[in-house]
Amino acid sequence: MKMHKKRLTVAVAYRGIPHARGWATGDNLVRAFKKLGHDVYPYGNYYGTVERLDSRLLPKDLDVLVYCECNDLEPQYLELKKQRAKARVYWDFDVDNGRQKNAGELIRSIGFDVICHANRLYDSHFKKLARKAVFLPYAFDEEHFHNLRIKRSIDVAIIGTPYDKRLEYVAKLKKLGANVEFIQGRYKEDFVKTINSLKIHLNLNIFGPGGNGLLVGRVWETIGCGTFLLTQRKDFIEDFFKDGEHLVLFETPEDCAEKIKYYLAHEKEREKIAKAGYEYGLTHHTYVARAQTILDESKKLLENPAWAPSQNWRTKTAGLFKKR
Repeated sequence: MKMHKKRLTVAVAYRGIPHARGWATGDNLVRAFKKLGHDVYPYGNYYGTVERLDSRLLPKDLDVLVYCECNDLEPQYLELKKQRAKARVYWDFDVDNGRQKNAGELIRSIGFDVICHANRLYDSHFKKLARKAVFLPYAFDEEHFHNLRIKRSIDVAIIGTPYDKRLEYVAKLKKLGANVEFIQGRYKEDFVKTINSLKIHLNLNIFGPGGNGLLVGRVWETIGCGTFLLTQRKDFIEDFFKDGEHLVLFETPEDCAEKIKYYLAHEKEREKIAKAGYEYGLTHHTYVARAQTILDESKKLLENPAWAPSQNWRTKTAGLFKKR
C-alpha cells in the first residue's frame, strides 16, 4: 500500500447510530486518517441526538472533504457545500437501502470529485456523476476487531436479524442436517466477543436486487476477528478474498449444509483458513487501507487543484437513484 507522504488536512462528515458511538464508519475513518499521519477534523454526530455541528470550526481550506455514510439533507451537512476543499469525496454504503432519493439530492447539491461506493450494482450510476467512481466496500477497524483467542463454544450461528428469507434458508439447512442458531442484540465489545466464540460464522446476505451487489459489514468484521467465515458466493467477492484460502463460499442450501458439516469436523483446516483470512485482512482490508485508497483516488486533485471533473454532475443526477 503506497502511503501519502504529505501531511494533509482532512474533514470527515458522517452520521452514526447511538449504540455504535465510537464504532461508526465515520469514527473508524477518522482514526484511520490519523494513523496515516494527517490532521483530521470529525464533522459527525449520532441519530436521535441534539448535538449541533458547526462548520465554522473547520479550517478555512481543506485538502480532502469526505462524506462518509451520510445521506442527511439537514442544513448542518448541506452547508458544507460552501467549504473549500481541493478534493470532495463521497463514500456511500447503503444507497440501495431506501435512501436513493436523499443520496441523489445530496450529490446534486454538494458536488463531488470522487465517488466511492460499496454496492457493485451501482457502478454505472456513479460513473455518471464524476470522473472518478470507485467500488470501495466496508472494512474493519483493527483496534476493535481482532482475535481474542478465546474458546470457540458455538458451532454455527448467524449474528443478525432472523427475517423471513433467512428463517426459510435456515429451515432448509436444518432438514439437511445442519443446525444454525441466530444471535441478536450484540454491540461493540460484546459483538466482537460473540464473533470470536463461533466455530463458523454463517453470512446469509439475502436481500433484494440492491443487496446482491453489497458485501455487508459482517464479512469484514468476521475476517477481522480471525473467525472462519462461510458466506454466499458473489461474482466479485473473489476480487478481495480467495475461496478456500481466506474464507469459504457456498451457492445452495445443499452446498452450505455440506460445508458446515465438513468444516465442523475438520478443525485444523477450518482454523488455518480463518487465520489466513485474518492476516490477509490486516494487510488489505482495514479502514487504514480504505483511507489510503481515498487519498490515492484523490491524488490528481491534490497535486493539481485546477483539475476538474469532465461532467457537471449537479445537473445530471435527477432521477438517477430510482427504486430498483
